[in-house]
Amino acid sequence: MLVVVFALDAQPFSVPLAPVERVVAAVEITPLPGAPDVVLGVIDVAGTVLPVLDLRLRLGRRPRELDVDDQFILLRTPAGRAALVVDRVISVSTLAIDDARPLGEACPEVAQVEGAQRSAEGLVLALDVDSLLSSAESTALDAALRTAVATAATETS
Repeated sequence: MLVVVFALDAQPFSVPLAPVERVVAAVEITPLPGAPDVVLGVIDVAGTVLPVLDLRLRLGRRPRELDVDDQFILLRTPAGRAALVVDRVISVSTLAIDDARPLGEACPEVAQVEGAQRSAEGLVLALDVDSLLSSAESTALDAALRTAVATAATETS
């Protein structure tokens, strides 16, 4: 399976390549009032507003300010298109699905990590893109985006 391998606090992670649209340099994030905590805000990508997800918070890591060297992985999720903040993309690699070791009860607090695989980058934790947002978070995000669009429309008329 082709995956995008990236670093977050020196730990390699991967997401499947299929839902990834592209990788871009980090840009300033605009806050989105009413969004779930895991949403840092939004960015404009070619006229489309995308939510930016905080993987550090989602994965129980220490939050930090956006760095000039950070990158965004733009991808499609069941909740819609989104951007993930990562320290850096390492590679596009082929990792054998059969080599993935389910984490099961060893890591129950991080439902988004579906397994671990050994690779040239070390132990790579495979993320489940489908579980990056809970259904409640997805609903709250949709509401926050609708409110922001309505507010922007009112301000421009």
